[in-house]
Amino acid sequence: TKMAIQVSGTEVISNARALTNIASVDATTVASMAAAGVGGASGEQEFVATGTLSAGTVVGIRSDGTIGTILPLNGSKGSFASDAFWQLASCALSTNTILVYWMSNNTGYINVQVGTVSGTSISFGSKLVIFGNVYGDNSAAVYCPNINKAVLAWNYGNATGRAVVLTISGTSVSAGSQFVFNTGYTFGTSLAYDNTNSKLFISWASSGGANGNIKAGTISGTTISMGSAAQFESGSLNSTSMAWDANAGKGVVLWHNNSTSYSRVFTVSGTSISYGSVANLDTNNGGGVINGTGGSIYDPISQKIVAVYLTNSGARAYVGTISGTSISWGSGVYFSSSNQPTRVATDGSGNIVVCWSTSVPANLTYYKTFVDGTVLALSSATELPSGTATNTNDMCPVFLTGSDKFVFTWANNGNAGTAIVVDVVNGGLSGYVGVTAASIANGATGKVTVVGGINTNQSGLLVGVPYGVDLNTGALSIGVNVIGRAISSTSLYLNVTTV
Repeated sequence: TKMAIQVSGTEVISNARALTNIASVDATTVASMAAAGVGGASGEQEFVATGTLSAGTVVGIRSDGTIGTILPLNGSKGSFASDAFWQLASCALSTNTILVYWMSNNTGYINVQVGTVSGTSISFGSKLVIFGNVYGDNSAAVYCPNINKAVLAWNYGNATGRAVVLTISGTSVSAGSQFVFNTGYTFGTSLAYDNTNSKLFISWASSGGANGNIKAGTISGTTISMGSAAQFESGSLNSTSMAWDANAGKGVVLWHNNSTSYSRVFTVSGTSISYGSVANLDTNNGGGVINGTGGSIYDPISQKIVAVYLTNSGARAYVGTISGTSISWGSGVYFSSSNQPTRVATDGSGNIVVCWSTSVPANLTYYKTFVDGTVLALSSATELPSGTATNTNDMCPVFLTGSDKFVFTWANNGNAGTAIVVDVVNGGLSGYVGVTAASIANGATGKVTVVGGINTNQSGLLVGVPYGVDLNTGALSIGVNVIGRAISSTSLYLNVTTV
């Protein structure tokens, strides 16, 4: 039955029994409609609470399907280097620890620290100083879960490519002996690890960028053993990147020259490597790929490879599918006009972040996304607070293992090393649901006012003013991250469908 209703010529209830144009109607009329339950069942829904929730609390969905208070999107910044540095790399070690590696500009030495996350805060343990003479682009770090070791790789003294195995105990780190994987000039280094077969892979560009190679090997204690180098590119190239597809049991190596991004699937037998044919990511990439500005990951949920890189006209993301020894790429998704480097990370559970630093203002920005067929599903980007910026290539996002949080590390304009923890699933308004219609005990089921409903459990609101959520406190605040509009001092009409 059609039942659109107007007040003073303004429609306030649509034919679908939904409230509309409420801000133009006096508070008494609106409150009466709400008390009568007008507006349909969409005005309130029931949820199970995590934690005790007071009436009138803004809530969001947790990763387990329950609701709770809006958690901070990110915590305070943590520092891991007080002097200028470059060649930053990082990797996740567990659900609450990461490894950070960098080279000091003052001493030329490699430094390693373990960061520990508590909530959305991070602190760092004692610094381990390893070796000097680090040069070149794209030093790399990878964690090997089944043997609880990490591996670093870099260009030593502009003369050799070297790697080292690290042993981690709590926040303490110790290093094995250096392993020389290339006896010439080395840059654009990347690492990957096959956890099923305990295989380590190192890719690099050598001889002034004239060719690209991969070696495969194993780790015993703190010793690396590798087979012969297998060349994947005989022409010029810049940086390299690798991802290991656990489902296919094969790897993908990506590299760039000054105009195009390429890829090849590689297959491993023992320590021998063979390659499939070369596949372009996109020949129409906007006028040239910028060296050292991208990365790649394997998403185990979609069983796809995700690659990002920066061109002269902005940043692009691609999704690749391995079939046999070939890889095919979907259409590239343009996601940023910034001229700053872009990176990609995954939690292994379908959540992917693509991040970069905006140019003006220079703040960290990211998409929380997922693979949709052969493209990344991008909606609205999230920009973190002022001071989360880098205008160098030294930026690394990593998801904590089995967690909803990622840690972003960067060089603060080439000076102090900084880290921030971001809760991309539970934090901020990513899981926003509504406002509690009554108090709900921990573990109990209770009602929540959702979009289209009116919450009458507020106090001190200014009539007609838009209210939103302060992401630092989770409390209502005027004009930020708006979720609705006050229709009386105690009533908030939730009229924003997306935040």
